[in-house]
Amino acid sequence: MLLEFGITVPKGIRQLRRNLPWVLEDGDNELPDRLRELITELWSDMIRLDERIEELTDELDTLARADPQTVMTPWFLLTLRS
Repeated sequence: MLLEFGITVPKGIRQLRRNLPWVLEDGDNELPDRLRELITELWSDMIRLDERIEELTDELDTLARADPQTVMTPWFLLTLRS
């Protein structure tokens, strides 16, 4: 969608996270206002989901460390994150 307005972002979620704020703040690009609003809403949703995933991961880590059945689980398995 951005390419239709001459805006390029390298492939990959990390590149999107790095470049999208700049794209949204750039008032000189030809992104229509409504599209800018929609992408901003989606960006905010993505940030909230990232925060929620982090919260749940922390909670799961805490539960796993407290559960006697996970005591025998190798430590590296408890620290793996995608």
